[in-house]
Amino acid sequence: MNRLAVQLKDFKRDLSILLQIHDYARVYDPISSLVEMRPILNILNLDAILITRHGSYEANNESMRDIVLKHYGAEAVTFIENHL
Repeated sequence: MNRLAVQLKDFKRDLSILLQIHDYARVYDPISSLVEMRPILNILNLDAILITRHGSYEANNESMRDIVLKHYGAEAVTFIENHL
C-alpha cells in the first residue's frame, strides 16, 4: 500500500469521527491529493455541507472556522487546516 493510500485511510476515519462526514468522496479532492501526495479537502464542497447542516453562517458574520469550532471542536478545525 502506498503512502497516499495509508493517509487516505486515516483521512476517511478522521473525517467520519470529527465532522460526521461518512462519504469522504464528497469533500476529497483527488487531483490536488495526487499532486500533493497527501489527502486534500475540497473546501468548497465542505462549505456546502456545512451550510446545509448549519445554515448560512456567513450571514451571521461567522466564519467556517467559527462554525466548525462551535459544532465539532478544535480537533476538527486542526484536521481541516492540515488538509488544505
